[in-house]
Amino acid sequence: MTATESSRRGLFTRTLLGTGIGIGIGIVAVAVAIGLGVGVGVSRAAFAAPQAQAKGQARAQASRTLKFETYQDRGKQYRWRLRSSNGQVIATSGQGYKDKRDRDSAIERIKKDAATRLKFETYQDNAKAQRWRLKATNGQVIATSGQGYKDKRDCEHAIDVIKKGAATAKVEEATEE
Repeated sequence: MTATESSRRGLFTRTLLGTGIGIGIGIVAVAVAIGLGVGVGVSRAAFAAPQAQAKGQARAQASRTLKFETYQDRGKQYRWRLRSSNGQVIATSGQGYKDKRDRDSAIERIKKDAATRLKFETYQDNAKAQRWRLKATNGQVIATSGQGYKDKRDCEHAIDVIKKGAATAKVEEATEE
């Protein structure tokens, strides 16, 4: 790039930034300037950081993907369990269903309403572990924690994971009980 070209590009960038046209134009001008190799005090790293953060958030979201596994137990009852991305069971149906459609309906209800209408209750079990249960609007328990938690914060975190991820959780038939 010749000195004249560099000078023109720099003048163009400064002119756009100095006109007060608006922040949007200023950002576009800075992006154009960076793309052209003109230095205006903003590095490429400033634009790469938000992109890297978005990619990290997408990876974190993918790593929190939940999956409902459906199965039939030895007593011929239909059940489900909710697994986190690491394979750990974080919720179970708590009860068996005689009809597969009732189990599937319960899963859909949780997917639809876990974040809004259904009520999570935390409690301490006999072993002094923290647990939760999920109640429908009629008071019926429709899910329970898959494990006890030493710390109440961990129990509440599990609830948050379910509230945020249940709506998009996959539903798969388990190959084994």
